[in-house]
Amino acid sequence: MKKKRFYNNKKRNIKWTEKQTGRKISFADKYIEAGSGSDKFDAKRPKQKKKRITKEKSARLFKNITVIIACFLIISVGYSAMDLYIDRNAMPQTQESTGESASFSDVNLMLKAMAVESISLDDSVMLDSAIKSAEDEGYSSITFDLKRDDGTIGYNSNLATIKAYGAISSPANQLEKSIAKLNQADIIPIGKISCYKDNIVALSDLDTAIKSGKSVYRDSDGNAYLDPNNDTTYNYIKSIVEEAKAMGVTVFLLDNTSLPSEIEGEYNDGFEKLTKMLYAQFGEDIKFIEAVDVTINDYNISNEEVTDENGDTVYNTTSSSSDSEEFTTGYGDSSEIDGEETSATKKREPLTDEDGDIIYGNDGQPVYPTEQGETTKERVPLTDEDGDFVYGNDGLPVYSTEESSTSQLTTQSSNSLEKQIENKISEKSSNNKMYYISTNNAEKVKKILDNKKITNYIIKSIN
Repeated sequence: MKKKRFYNNKKRNIKWTEKQTGRKISFADKYIEAGSGSDKFDAKRPKQKKKRITKEKSARLFKNITVIIACFLIISVGYSAMDLYIDRNAMPQTQESTGESASFSDVNLMLKAMAVESISLDDSVMLDSAIKSAEDEGYSSITFDLKRDDGTIGYNSNLATIKAYGAISSPANQLEKSIAKLNQADIIPIGKISCYKDNIVALSDLDTAIKSGKSVYRDSDGNAYLDPNNDTTYNYIKSIVEEAKAMGVTVFLLDNTSLPSEIEGEYNDGFEKLTKMLYAQFGEDIKFIEAVDVTINDYNISNEEVTDENGDTVYNTTSSSSDSEEFTTGYGDSSEIDGEETSATKKREPLTDEDGDIIYGNDGQPVYPTEQGETTKERVPLTDEDGDFVYGNDGLPVYSTEESSTSQLTTQSSNSLEKQIENKISEKSSNNKMYYISTNNAEKVKKILDNKKITNYIIKSIN
């Protein structure tokens, strides 16, 4: 008997060995073709349609998203504005010195600065020359004018007020790049601002000027001054600080913060009052230093260069020299033989030691033969019991005086220079002050200051 296939067996539903149990599967018929016994998916079966989003619902959704974004923007702008307001207007927080942390404004920088013209900050040859001079002479910083005593501005400013006054003169053309280059060379840039002494704004905008009656007040030198009580004056100084800070300047030397004695007391001037407002505006990540102006001149050096008949510079001359053809002898004496001044026709070379190095005298200048063809013994600097050089009042090593009495004269002349320093710089600069020294002998003044271990000074060479 032929075996029938299960699906072709018409009696398949009644020949189960077991009784059917469980419930019927209601969805099974959706996956088979009726009467065919196939288990293929019925592709022609109508599919359930997805619900479409109506225009009303879409508009409502878009509106909700827009409201959420707007709220986020408002909150962000509000927080930013509040942070900026607090940063600029909050009073600086007073902190007790715990030794654990301190703001930049409280740091004593111990600076030794060299003053240069603002035009030197050109990010080029002049700047490279200034950096080399600072490194060779042992300066840790360079000072330049942001605003000069006459009111001119020493950098290319974009401030509308400065352009309106036409105050820019001999500026630093590449201030921002130059500041970055100085920082890279580990030299601190210091921007100097003459605060109230001003012959440009005070004469251009009379509302900002201090007046004597109906006319602008002028001191004995003819300088005008800005009114510290005027809001325009403060905003003018503040805007210069703000612009320079954006270019990388973090140390500011404030000069002329006090008015002349004949009018002081009538106005809200002074370094402390001005910096209190500035610190409240900018915070304590910048430092303001008060300039103490000092002039120290060496009256024992000639203002004019003395040359011989060949046009070569004659060294070791003093202000008492009157003949450009006169040679110096020994360690600084004028050439004089038998009471008569003599003229030499042959250029003399400075004495050298066995290594070929030039021998220097007590005055810091090369030592020449006392007479033509005569030589002088090399002098060795005096030393203390530890073998260290003994330095004189001029900041130079002390030599034996056996060969010449002129060393005594040199010491006396340097005493005059040292006496000025003792009288005008009686103590070390405080944390918030720097001596701004104008001198015609920067090298010797610096040596005396360093020998006395005085810091926080700026030296400006004058002719």
